[in-house]
Order: sequence, then structure tokens, then C-alpha cells
Amino acid sequence: DHREPNDDQPGARPIPIRNGLGQVFGLSACSDEDWFSVWVPEGAELIAEVLFDPGRDPVTLTMQDAEGQALGRVAQEGAGVWIGESGQRGTHYLRIATGPAGPPDFAPGANLYSIEVVVE
Repeated sequence: DHREPNDDQPGARPIPIRNGLGQVFGLSACSDEDWFSVWVPEGAELIAEVLFDPGRDPVTLTMQDAEGQALGRVAQEGAGVWIGESGQRGTHYLRIATGPAGPPDFAPGANLYSIEVVVE
């Protein structure tokens, strides 16, 4: 997709936030991971949502801090997956992939998706 290369945390593409909302459309997950970053101010909550085609390979979403520590709680339903985390200041990293949540079970596939993040 047009955000490549963003296949690892150091290559994460920032999602611009305007008035608490950031959106990226027209993305594709195809045999690689896609990473994005979001700055979260002190005490704010970050909610990220990924929408995808439910007729194709499922898309997973995980969130990490700069040290690679897992953040947030994930919920998945049909054509969307959500993750939320609150109170931790700093850059948060979103990892989007098809297949299970990560190595060693990672089995890449293909799907189209979009991301929406809310920071409040």
C-alpha cells in the first residue's frame, strides 16, 4: 500500500491526529506486517479501530509502547477489531497483520483495511 515501507516498529508511519481523530484509508495487509505510531498525551485514552473485509483473511491489531511492551485490550467482531488503552503518555505503536496475533503462529494472508484512532 501507499504507506510502505512500514513493516516493523522502527519503520512505523505516524497517524496524524486532528481534533482528537486520525484516519488512514485504502490500506492492504498482504504477507507482511504494517506498523503505525500515535502520540498519546498524559492521561489521554487511545482507541484504535481497524475495519476490514470479513470475506477475506482476518486482520489482527496489537498495540505496544516504545519498549515493545503490549498495551491495551482487544475486542474483535465481524469486520472490525478495536483496542483501547488509557493513561500512558508517549508513542504507541499499532501492528496490523493478517492471520494470528504474531510469531511463531504468524500466517500471512491478504485483506484491505482502514484505521481510525481517537485520542481523548
